[in-house]
Amino acid sequence: MIPIAPLARELRLEGAGSVVIGVGGLVASIALGASPARALVPFAVAAVALAAVQAAIGHRWYVGAVADAGPPDEDATIETPQDTTRRTLVKLSVYVLLVVILLIVGREFGAVLGGLLVGIGLVDLYTSRWAERLAADGETIYRELGSWPFASGRRPLYRRMSASTEAM
Repeated sequence: MIPIAPLARELRLEGAGSVVIGVGGLVASIALGASPARALVPFAVAAVALAAVQAAIGHRWYVGAVADAGPPDEDATIETPQDTTRRTLVKLSVYVLLVVILLIVGREFGAVLGGLLVGIGLVDLYTSRWAERLAADGETIYRELGSWPFASGRRPLYRRMSASTEAM
């Protein structure tokens, strides 16, 4: 029995959480006394750079992997929204801890990590919208759950067509 979760739900939660934590890192950096320019510039550079890389590599991987994805096993169990939220919050709590540690080391470092998180989060949100559009067209994408909360995002993908889509 393989546990799976809807890709759109996973990426929407991870993306939104990453953006919120990233912006929080920027705000905390400035609130702790970093000059706005010394916080905003590295934040923006990190966000744009990582968003470009994540879009070029991460999003492209999802599109290619979905093209090759088959249906999930008949005995696959779909994770509940509550379990997806709980699992995602565990992962996001580590991001919060890292931002706090970097803010302690140096105020500007919290802004840099915040920018990285925003870059990743924005692409996750974009990819979740792409997966939601597929679902609206009758093709739901699922991702196999990792064996632990910090498993790689490149886990096996499955796609299930709705009955109306298969009839076409």
